[in-house]
Amino acid sequence: MLRAIQRHREVFQDNALELKRTKASAKSALDQANLLNGVRNDIDAYKSSTADALLAERGRIESSHRMTDDVLEQAYETRSEFARQRASLAGINTRMVDVLSETHLRTVCHLLTEV
Repeated sequence: MLRAIQRHREVFQDNALELKRTKASAKSALDQANLLNGVRNDIDAYKSSTADALLAERGRIESSHRMTDDVLEQAYETRSEFARQRASLAGINTRMVDVLSETHLRTVCHLLTEV
């Protein structure tokens, strides 16, 4: 009987030791899975933040392009307004020259006739 009890005790100790090893192995596998999951989450968060940063940068670039387009549009409008004013002033200048020529010519003719 003592021999049977001793044998059961040895089997129990072997089983207890095997249980501890199995628990440690399962805990190690679970820790590794959690670590990998955490790394995956960090990678996904990094990708998401990188994508968000790139989208924000793209938005700033597009805003800059819009502002540049607005400035160019104003420059073209200013250029066309200057061209219109130049043409108007050239017309006024031509008329003034014509009026002065005619007045000057009339004055000379009038002086000649009086002389």
